[in-house]
Amino acid sequence: MDEDRDGSDRSTGERSRRDVLRAGGVLTGVALSGPGLAAGVPAGDADPTDDEDADEGGTIGTWAASPQQPTDDAGHVRGFRDRTIRNVVRTSVGGAGVRVRFTNAYGRGSLTIDDASVGIWDADSRTVRGGTRPVPFDGDGSVTIRPGERAYSDPVPLEVGPERDVAVSLYAAAPTGPPTTHEDARRTTYLAAGNRVDDADGSAFSSPPAGESDVTASWFLLEGLDVVDPAPDVGGSIVCLGDSITDGVGSSLDANATYPDRLAERVNGDPGVRRSLLNAGIGGNRLLDDTSCCGSAAVERFEDDVLARPGVTDVVLLAGINDVGYAARKRAADVTVDDLVSGMERIVEGAHGNGVRVVGGTLTPFRGASYYTAGGERVRRTVNEFVRTGGAFDGVVDFDEAIRDPDDPRRLRPAYDSGDHLHPNDDGYRAMAEAVDLDLFRDLDDEEDG
Repeated sequence: MDEDRDGSDRSTGERSRRDVLRAGGVLTGVALSGPGLAAGVPAGDADPTDDEDADEGGTIGTWAASPQQPTDDAGHVRGFRDRTIRNVVRTSVGGAGVRVRFTNAYGRGSLTIDDASVGIWDADSRTVRGGTRPVPFDGDGSVTIRPGERAYSDPVPLEVGPERDVAVSLYAAAPTGPPTTHEDARRTTYLAAGNRVDDADGSAFSSPPAGESDVTASWFLLEGLDVVDPAPDVGGSIVCLGDSITDGVGSSLDANATYPDRLAERVNGDPGVRRSLLNAGIGGNRLLDDTSCCGSAAVERFEDDVLARPGVTDVVLLAGINDVGYAARKRAADVTVDDLVSGMERIVEGAHGNGVRVVGGTLTPFRGASYYTAGGERVRRTVNEFVRTGGAFDGVVDFDEAIRDPDDPRRLRPAYDSGDHLHPNDDGYRAMAEAVDLDLFRDLDDEEDG
């Protein structure tokens, strides 16, 4: 959410309103030995069921990160040359193999990934346990991705469990140009000079290239990890769509302490509710308007960041506080309650048209944040009343009630405040996850069984 950013740069003219894509179910027919989707599928046209060479099995998303424009805050804004990037991500469900989704969504030119690998990451030793596995694309070791496009790898025979760390390493020999980024990963990413994708002991990543750091806290050129042949009782994916509160700003680095992380732990601990959890939060993101730093508006990126993921059954929507805060700070009447309600209803309509349920989250308190105003607070409360009682959603999570100060409901509870009066801390994110009624997802299973 990054309240200190003014993402008020609006796209000129009328924004195009693309029709929402059909959402696929669990992607069936993926053989661990067969080729994957052709590289460079346009991001807006991705159909995860186009694998004509598929055999048996299924694929479902286990981890995701929504693409952002490259920014100075993320570092390496000019890109990489002759560098290996080791992104570390965490699964929500396991499977017999994996597929990797690389992205050039915001690239200015074509991106060539010359080599890539995956492996099980041991955070304590900073090593890849059991060695790395090569990541091929249609049988080739490299792939070129045109601007605005993504590439899916072939299935890789790497067995992973739920809540396990995976190292996804990529090497680019030629300059990448400004790289598509996910700025606030809340995870450490490692860098090395030369092609070090097969470095399992981590030694190549302990000495940074001259003039550079060997670590960063952003993900680069990576937007998803899917698992092949998940457990048969995994019934789909829950996508958490939102801003930096969903992204986990304010949580501890490398602690897996965002509310979607904690929700994944709860879901994995309940045998009656088996879903993967995908985080589609972006710091600074808005419900209604695009920004120059923080991704497309949630209503616009919904199809790519939610519906294009394989196996999505449910969305938890928590978005709008940036729209409220920025508008109030500018003393402009350009975002109204009706605007926000309309945006939420648009997402619900698109989801329902694709057989996906939407759980609405109430906007959390923000008194004391730099963009707080009394007028913005009135808008927040009115929007929350719509979320709770408007009947638009298939279910409601009252995040507001879960983490607000009982002595001043306009504020975060002090024990849950990360310090900026906007973002929760680790305990606050845990409280948010615990506020989610898992029966919201169990009901869908019951209906299908009936």
